[in-house]
Amino acid sequence: MKLEYVRRSDALVEKVGVLLLSLAAVAGILWLKVFELPTQKGLLCKHTNLPCPLCGGTRSVSAVLELQILTAFQLNPLVGLAMAFGLLWFAYALCVLLFKLPSIRITNLRLGEVRMLGGLVLLLLILNWVYLLTT
Repeated sequence: MKLEYVRRSDALVEKVGVLLLSLAAVAGILWLKVFELPTQKGLLCKHTNLPCPLCGGTRSVSAVLELQILTAFQLNPLVGLAMAFGLLWFAYALCVLLFKLPSIRITNLRLGEVRMLGGLVLLLLILNWVYLLTT
């Protein structure tokens, strides 16, 4: 794995990311807060009464929108972590675009590193599911 700096003119990833995250945030706020549209239980929860690994994710997002960060992590730690990571990346991308900083890219990932990252994601999903099953 190698970190590379990319010139400002190559900041397409940041531009697209800022645009997509902004649109997703606006859509989420409209869905949850303005129109107060209902959310449904997932199929696993509906048929077995067991939570799925992302159960409580919508309530977690709603709690973040109300600035109740601790509640968001209690409802679903994985969604709270993903939102925190998304906000950090959004702040990074805005800084790259506004202050004309070089972008940072991870390049030359070997197969073992990709497998390790995939295993980490799977482990996080399993740990999150165990947390949801025990609460």
